[in-house]
Amino acid sequence: METDVQKRERQQKALGAAFLAHQVSELEKSVDMLAFSRDPRLHGGRGGRGGRGRGGGSGESRQDKREVRVVDASALVHALPVLKRWIREDRYQLVVPLSALSTLDLLKKAPNPLHDLARDATRFLEGQLDIARQIQAAFSPADADARTRLRAQRQTEETPWSEVEKLFKVPEGWVVELPEGVEVPPPAVGEEAESLPLPTANDIPRDLRSTTQCLLHFHLAARTSSPVDTAPVGVVYNSLLATPPPLADPLNRLVAHSAAISVDPSDPSSSPRRKTREPAPLPDFLALSSGDALSYYLSTFFPSIINPLYVIPSTEVVAASSWLKAQAQAKQQADDASTRGRGGGRGQWSEDALRAVTGRLEV
Repeated sequence: METDVQKRERQQKALGAAFLAHQVSELEKSVDMLAFSRDPRLHGGRGGRGGRGRGGGSGESRQDKREVRVVDASALVHALPVLKRWIREDRYQLVVPLSALSTLDLLKKAPNPLHDLARDATRFLEGQLDIARQIQAAFSPADADARTRLRAQRQTEETPWSEVEKLFKVPEGWVVELPEGVEVPPPAVGEEAESLPLPTANDIPRDLRSTTQCLLHFHLAARTSSPVDTAPVGVVYNSLLATPPPLADPLNRLVAHSAAISVDPSDPSSSPRRKTREPAPLPDFLALSSGDALSYYLSTFFPSIINPLYVIPSTEVVAASSWLKAQAQAKQQADDASTRGRGGGRGQWSEDALRAVTGRLEV
């Protein structure tokens, strides 16, 4: 039978492990804001407002080395640890398309785990965009841009739709495939059957258009300034979902009409009748949260856009999560060592708290 001493030791170990896990979790949630509250980018040194002092000049030189990455909503939802690591390491300047914000808002209505992932991504963005606003208010435009690690897309940062239409090319030999059960009406007597219309840029799904325009803007700008640069501009996370090929608008209307009409199978002579109107189906939340469709359209219909996307692998997400956890634990240990060096404080309070709670458990 377990003695009182063994019971007390077991409870102390269990409670200590739970307390440490809670500390790590809280640190992971707040470490971004804590890090940026002490970030030298928020202070202009002796130069004051505008960043022209000691800390002002370094930002512009750093901007020359940092590339822009357009972050799709899929990366925010499924690969947030990777983005956090990039920001800590100041690897890129991340630009979030305005459409990604709308997608995250829609994904809050999805079931778990997408609901929680979207909320985490939204909270992260709110904190980072607030930091970007503080930097923009404190420094000159050029210096603020050099210091900003994540920001929202600006209104002018998109390729005009007329240019998107010019870049859109249907692959040679493309075969139009209609869904099963959908047939094109036969031609009138004496007329030849026309070939099925091919898709155009206007048949790109609406939820992809704004992100596509933003990504093409930065891709074309990067290739113009450095034609030999082949680094990807967009960042996505693919869930390996199949993307249905697009149909030209007339064929889409035909498919919709076929779905709305049904024939009573019990009476062969009955005429077609309309189905009872049903509620609109829920969005395909998983497809909305994935970068597969964006990858498909860019790789299939924009042959002149070479290597537009970096697809974050799941292994990199796992590695980034471990890296962030190690950073949080190292910070906790450094804080505890600093507290003990000052003669007590939070580290001592934690031990007292554990003893007090352990005592209550024994009772």
